[in-house]
Amino acid sequence: MGECHSSGPPPPAGHIAVIDDDPDFLAMVADVLDMAGYGVAAWTDPCAALQALRADPPMLAIIDLRMDRPTAGLEVLCRIRRDSALRGTPVIVCSADAVALHEQAATLRAHGAELLEKPFDLDDLLALISRLTYHDGRVPSG
Repeated sequence: MGECHSSGPPPPAGHIAVIDDDPDFLAMVADVLDMAGYGVAAWTDPCAALQALRADPPMLAIIDLRMDRPTAGLEVLCRIRRDSALRGTPVIVCSADAVALHEQAATLRAHGAELLEKPFDLDDLLALISRLTYHDGRVPSG
C-alpha cells in the first residue's frame, strides 16, 4: 500500500467500524480511512451497527457520543464491552459536544474508550488509530 499517507508498516488486516448519525461525517471519515489503507464499515443506525459488529468484529470502532439520543454512544460502548466477541475492540468516542464529552469522560475512559473532540485533525485520528491497532491498546477482556 505505497499510497498510504503515513509512514510505517501497512495497516493490519480487518476493518474499522464507524457509527455516527451524520452521513457527511461518515463519508469523510470513510474516505480518509480508505485512503490510509483501512477497510471501513459505516452505519448511521447504532442498532444495525451492533448486529453487524457481532457478525464481523472490527479491529477498531469509532463512535459518535450523541446520535439519536444524548446517551446513544455510551450505550453502544457499553454493549460492545458486554459482548464477549467485541469487548477487546479498541474504541474511539468522538463528539462535537465538548461539554458532554467532558462530562462523560471518566465513564467513557472507565469503559476503555479514547476520546476525540470534533472537529479533529485527521492526522490526529490516524495517529490514534495507529496507536490503538499497532500496539497493545486493547481493553483487557474480563
